[in-house]
Amino acid sequence: MPGENTLWEQYKQYVLTIIEHANPKEPVSALPSSVATAQNTDNADAVVEALKKLHPNDDWPSSDLKVMAAATTGIPESKIRVIAPSVGGGFGAKLNINPDEILAISLANKLGRAVRWTESRTEAAFSTHQGRGQLQKIELAADADGKLMGCRVHIDADMGAYMMLITPGVPLLGSFLYTGVYDVPAFGFTCDGYFTNLTPTDAYRGAGRPEASYAIERAMDILAAEVGLGPDEIRRRNYLGGGDYFEDLEVPSTLVFDSGHY
Repeated sequence: MPGENTLWEQYKQYVLTIIEHANPKEPVSALPSSVATAQNTDNADAVVEALKKLHPNDDWPSSDLKVMAAATTGIPESKIRVIAPSVGGGFGAKLNINPDEILAISLANKLGRAVRWTESRTEAAFSTHQGRGQLQKIELAADADGKLMGCRVHIDADMGAYMMLITPGVPLLGSFLYTGVYDVPAFGFTCDGYFTNLTPTDAYRGAGRPEASYAIERAMDILAAEVGLGPDEIRRRNYLGGGDYFEDLEVPSTLVFDSGHY
């Protein structure tokens, strides 16, 4: 944030600080079933068919499970077929590959018969990656009329015990939204990620964006109380302008707002 120290000194009497605002982990659960069948051919190669029902990896079955199965088992991709029936929304819980899937494929290939892996909901609650897991510090600088002059954010992110597909990227996906729909002239964001002994985190239902939206809206409520305004009035004074002002509007968080005037 350019000149941020001067900014905070100038508006320090109105700086709002939320320290260690917890956005706790959100567990997810599904009931997956994976069937892997192997069939010997004349050249002794194995044809593997993975049939997945209600399985948390069906977001990208061909580009995700197929590639990983081939890389892990040594079976050529051309010999692997992945069938993902319609199972409804993914919401992120179906993003990653479970080791059990690869194990089922390997066993089916070795035994030449179908192998089924079924995970219970309790097991899924412990092993499926979770969302959120952040400590958020958000500071707002405003003048005496409640007009925002700056926003800076620091996140301590719990990444869990293992690296998943986009684990460290989730807090960064939210970094663009900490200014919300408000006209904030200056913005700064920093983030530290930590491996812990807890269930891994990854993209789930918004992937960092809901955390950011909650933080800025909660901060706006507290700022309103600090300067003696209602929560509706503090927002009215800080909303981004409409009309032509919205045409390709780039904000300090680097987002470009589209007018929708097509």
